[in-house]
Amino acid sequence: MVTGRMGHISIFCSYAREDAAVRDALGQHLEPLRAEKIIDDWNDSEVRPGARWDKEIRSALEKSKLVIFIVTPDLLASDYVNRVELKRALELERAGKCQVVPIVARATDWGKSPLAGFQAVPANARPIDAFGDERDAWAEITMGIRDVCKRIVDWENPYKRAQVGDWTHFEQTMQVQGQSIAGQGTAELIEKTSTVARVKAVIVIGNQREEKTITVDLTEPLEDRLGDMMKQIGQQLPANAEVWIGPSQYEEDVLFVGGKRYECVKAVRKMRIGQQGQEIEGLIQNWRCLDVPLDGIVKGTADFQVMRQTIVLLGYGHGDAAKAKPRLLGSASASAPAGPAAIFSPGRWKIRVSAFGVGSEYDLFLHPNGMLQGKQGAMGIVIDVHGQWGFDLNTNILTLNVVGMMMGMPVGQDVIQVQVIPAGNGVLQGADAMGRQCQLIKIG
Repeated sequence: MVTGRMGHISIFCSYAREDAAVRDALGQHLEPLRAEKIIDDWNDSEVRPGARWDKEIRSALEKSKLVIFIVTPDLLASDYVNRVELKRALELERAGKCQVVPIVARATDWGKSPLAGFQAVPANARPIDAFGDERDAWAEITMGIRDVCKRIVDWENPYKRAQVGDWTHFEQTMQVQGQSIAGQGTAELIEKTSTVARVKAVIVIGNQREEKTITVDLTEPLEDRLGDMMKQIGQQLPANAEVWIGPSQYEEDVLFVGGKRYECVKAVRKMRIGQQGQEIEGLIQNWRCLDVPLDGIVKGTADFQVMRQTIVLLGYGHGDAAKAKPRLLGSASASAPAGPAAIFSPGRWKIRVSAFGVGSEYDLFLHPNGMLQGKQGAMGIVIDVHGQWGFDLNTNILTLNVVGMMMGMPVGQDVIQVQVIPAGNGVLQGADAMGRQCQLIKIG
């Protein structure tokens, strides 16, 4: 038995006692993976005297990400292997929690075994003892196991290992200029082929609920499809935007979230966003755990000059979204402004701001709970915006605190505070403290 951890691949090797020599040879040939810290293994000879061997074997199997079966006539005849190890490994594999790889060591009729449904090594299920030089067999075996380990821990596109029905539940917080905006979301894999995965995402902020279906290309790293992913979630990347993402620095880390222990790989990298000669820099950190489906993130932070964004895992499940995933419905906010004002009310507004012939136009939805979101257009460039708003019923002063976003990162902030008056035909107008002229038109 081999079981291990890395960032973090545990391997369980099921074998018959008669094949202990093959097990030992496997351990020797896994040394390169061990040295590269892809796996960290032990075998059952390390079970302490007096320990309950059955309990330790079952515990190691439950933690495994890869289950290897050394296929021989003795393994197929083993009552314990069939009753305990094979049965549970198949359950874990169907739940998407591990992968199963048979190693054919000796010629045997195993066509009726459930193991025959899995791709075996060496290639074409050729037994090790059928090779003229067993070193050739072990070369194929170690290469095959290395490829499986890469698929398991491939953070370039973790959706490759996700299964339909996998889900996550998370909290997302954004802090801008000392103000905090928080919400919750869920993500569920609803469809998957060999090339694409489709994820249903639901985000609730205050009493506002937004639902989107995102298509993930499985043939490329996620970063290579960054622009497309941002567009799908409603954050258009300007054509002239430049994004620089530095190399990741990896380290193993243990994170406790909600009282649960997660063995993670922490990735830290710098990011820079530029447009029209202006740049902002930040630091991106992600803690990923193989136990967590979809993107694997237990916690993520993005620290930029004007904001900090944090995402924290609240829960997850493998294949059971229909019965276990939380339903985020959204509800009315107790702190929403009381009723519409005499000349102003929440809703969709077109707001034009100009000074000395230069200006910009906002298309904003002002939510009753004091949040805003929409688009800003200026000089042919359109960016996403969000923020907060308020209206003083006594003075008719409208305050808009607007943060411009590109790729989910802030690129600028503006505060518009203007005393509005009716200008006829439902149009409001006024000027802010900087002398900018404002025109507001209710369009929804």
